[in-house]
Amino acid sequence: MNIVIGSGPAGIGAALALLEQNLTVTILDSGEDLEAEKRLRISRMAQMEPEEWCQGDINNLKGSVSASVKGVSQKLAFGSDFPYRRPQEFKPANSSTIDLWSSFAKGGLTNVWGASLLPYHHRDIQDWPITIQDLESSYKKILSWIPMSSVEDDLLKDFPLYTQANVPLKPSWQATQWLRDLNESKSDLSKAGFTFGRSRLAVTTDSNTDSVGCKYCTLCMYGCPYESIYKTSITLDAIRKNKNLTYIPNIVVKNLKEENGKVIIQTRSRTGNKSRSFSAERVFVGSGVVPTAKIMLGSMKVFNEPVFVQDSQHFILPLVRYTRTKGVSEEKLFTLAQLFIEHFDESIDSHSTIFQAYTYNDFYTEALKNLLGPFFSLAKPILPLILGRLVILQGYLHSSLSGRAKLTLRHSYQNESENLMIEAVKNPITAKVVEKQGRLLWENRKYLKAFPLLPLNNLSKIGHGNHYGGTFPMKKKPGHLESDTLGRIKGWNRVHLVDSSTFTSIPPGPIVLSIMSNAYRIAKTSMLT
Repeated sequence: MNIVIGSGPAGIGAALALLEQNLTVTILDSGEDLEAEKRLRISRMAQMEPEEWCQGDINNLKGSVSASVKGVSQKLAFGSDFPYRRPQEFKPANSSTIDLWSSFAKGGLTNVWGASLLPYHHRDIQDWPITIQDLESSYKKILSWIPMSSVEDDLLKDFPLYTQANVPLKPSWQATQWLRDLNESKSDLSKAGFTFGRSRLAVTTDSNTDSVGCKYCTLCMYGCPYESIYKTSITLDAIRKNKNLTYIPNIVVKNLKEENGKVIIQTRSRTGNKSRSFSAERVFVGSGVVPTAKIMLGSMKVFNEPVFVQDSQHFILPLVRYTRTKGVSEEKLFTLAQLFIEHFDESIDSHSTIFQAYTYNDFYTEALKNLLGPFFSLAKPILPLILGRLVILQGYLHSSLSGRAKLTLRHSYQNESENLMIEAVKNPITAKVVEKQGRLLWENRKYLKAFPLLPLNNLSKIGHGNHYGGTFPMKKKPGHLESDTLGRIKGWNRVHLVDSSTFTSIPPGPIVLSIMSNAYRIAKTSMLT
């Protein structure tokens, strides 16, 4: 028997590879889920058209998310914080300058992700012991399970689709007009190192017997009642029909041990303290970076010795377009990323910067209200003028340009407890790089047909963008607390880390597709060794 820990992107990617080889698989999962009352409400809404929803149900779904010019405090799922609830022993002592959000939910953080999909570019993984060619077949396989709204455009030059272009989502009016402006300046933008195109999103666009296509209800940021936005729990529910798969929720893994050619997994129940052990031929750990670090450091009894979380640090920069789009607050639209913009100029840096462009959503009004304070009422008459020009860019840097987090497992001999400590390690060049990116956009405002509001350029906390990993990095010849290309920490033979803990560095841009694909690669290849 093979055991997979976790039902997020890594766990599901590994499980798919094992099941395709007709192997028996057990998924151990904490399985935190949406409250029953909210599930009933969402189920009721899913049976109706958006125009039929009552305002009370909409307000309940939205919850109490707060927005500012620095972004959203913490994205909820249908107004619930269930994706972030953690057992007490997995609640690390967080630094105030770090946001490392682990998930013990069924489907992990795909319950709240932005659904953006891009493969990595070879230039951004040159320090990895594997290549893009090693991931290509896995990209294709994973994308056979995930719906992807996509078109063939200039992004293809650096980012292959690895699948047939699907029926794309209808872009917002703002995105359509801005894309037209960008295309008029394509040659000049290309000379400046910019490549742009429509966003690729894990969203079902056409209704079929298995799923409902996007209805442009504007609620993407809060949770899709129709489950048009992909999450790995959808695939989990599909593969549970396979006779070779067993899914066991309400399980929290405490530690692992290899002995006599087997792996022994010590666990307890999430909703109690009942202990239970499992035995497996191989174990694939996809718990998420912070829980995986605690499990593995505790299993190896590595105390007071840090490992480092590498981050693709994230920044938010508002742009003002030269032309206004009318009626943006009345439009039926999706509110995920509308466009992707890549910047690469080897004379500046050897890595890309990836921008995700967002047009209007209702967070913008709240952010402006919080920014302007008592002056917001004075701005109300011109609010349509502002919102019709406003675009938000989320930029992602390579981890070599970003800060890190230091994780250290402390052991208390007094009460035999283990606590994971987290400390921020800032990179002195990060703020300068973000400022440079802002200046670059300003210098090209003529071609972008938009100018950045540089005073509002905001660098988020380390980890806030949820694109991190690298605590046990893959190496060709792994040393202490490093892993091989099959995710095995030096000294282990049958335990494979399949989440981003093994990424040698963290490229900019969307991470979920590469997590799932690398997990698939590891699980498939491990059975051949």
